[in-house]
Amino acid sequence: MKRKWIIGILVIVAVGAILAVVFINMFTNKSTDAMAKNLDQAVSEGYLCETSDEYGVLNEYFEEVSSALAAQSDEEQKVTLNCQKLYVSLTKEAKILNSQLAFSEYTNVYKNSNKKIENLLKSAQKHANDAKAYIQSTKNLTNPSQYWTAGTWYECKDMITKMIADTNNALRSIAEVYKAGVNSKLFNNKLSSLIFETEQNLADDVLKDLKVAGAADGIYNFTQIYFSSTSLEIIMSYQYDSTVKDKVDEILNAENRAESPAYLAFLEGNLS
Repeated sequence: MKRKWIIGILVIVAVGAILAVVFINMFTNKSTDAMAKNLDQAVSEGYLCETSDEYGVLNEYFEEVSSALAAQSDEEQKVTLNCQKLYVSLTKEAKILNSQLAFSEYTNVYKNSNKKIENLLKSAQKHANDAKAYIQSTKNLTNPSQYWTAGTWYECKDMITKMIADTNNALRSIAEVYKAGVNSKLFNNKLSSLIFETEQNLADDVLKDLKVAGAADGIYNFTQIYFSSTSLEIIMSYQYDSTVKDKVDEILNAENRAESPAYLAFLEGNLS
């Protein structure tokens, strides 16, 4: 008899636990507002905002230090030039993602990625703040020489490359959330997925070897085409332009995409 009571109590406890989980899930705010807020903060006033202090200070620094490095280290000058173009490119991608993320539904992809994205954006912002503070501290010196200016890069390089790497990883995850959660076929289709995937692949290629001259030219040019004010029009064209659909399918089905004429034309903005 006593054993039956114990079993009964355990069953009640188990059922109660299950019901508690159900009620918690029912009343949990299942929206993407948290991630949208984090990205929007970075894009509207943080390091991914084209009018922010961080963005202005870093881009001015890239110009100054790449010029100073020209006479000191050709290899490191290439790194600064690639970092600048990659930073500008990722900023434009973030702006487009931010404009559409508000329409994303809550999905398991979001649930599994939200905290990771938040941490990456915070980390990138910290590196941007640290780099800005260091750069500004060097401005207090009177007429620093080109040799001295070039030397500041070796203090700043780690902060800047980590900022870019964190941003790239965050945007990759955000693009996956976009793909899983935006229901509109006008804005989320095979072409939009191809654009985001290509942007990420190009960014990865640059980060593998920043010392290659012109390594970031490809992503910079691609970004000017597909992450501009008309980018959403290009994405929407997929739904009503059969030629665009055929080109996208040709690219996606190519045995060796990198050497596909359709893909090479796509990189240059030609989908006709």
